[in-house]
Amino acid sequence: MTLKMPGTEGLPSEGRRQPSPVAVSLQLAGAGLILISAFVPWVRSHALFLTIPVRGAETDYGRLFPIIALVVAALLAYQWSFGWQRWAHGVVLLLGLAALTVAIVYGVQVTQRVQRIAKNTQTQPGAPLVLSGGALFSIEFDIGYYLTLLGAGGLVAGAVAGLRERRHYVR
Repeated sequence: MTLKMPGTEGLPSEGRRQPSPVAVSLQLAGAGLILISAFVPWVRSHALFLTIPVRGAETDYGRLFPIIALVVAALLAYQWSFGWQRWAHGVVLLLGLAALTVAIVYGVQVTQRVQRIAKNTQTQPGAPLVLSGGALFSIEFDIGYYLTLLGAGGLVAGAVAGLRERRHYVR
């Protein structure tokens, strides 16, 4: 007769932990979105007949996102091979919060720079219409920025789901 711990039915072994499929899927999708978004345009500047895209990896902040995505992917691969650990969801949560914070700070700084340029050039006589924030000048956030926010949100949501899932972990 073999005695089993209560709540361990269906687990491959007593010491092995099983992940929440929702948590792992959200974390993997979030890391993928963050990685892809670093290489697509975050911001587009339109002046006269010229459009200038700025990709995430071309900015100081954007270089951080591929590193975060690769660390999350490596952490998930490590857990897949050696067993699922509850602390890993906490690490992913911290990485997701860092990515979300950096993306929001980047968005606020871009908006502030545009407003500062528009304000400074409007007070100077003879400033060209392009620099004065007139109809021929605009800056807009592009798909890469929104993918970064979505990916960081996926990391946070996946980590929270992993931390809240208690029945898959053996104590």
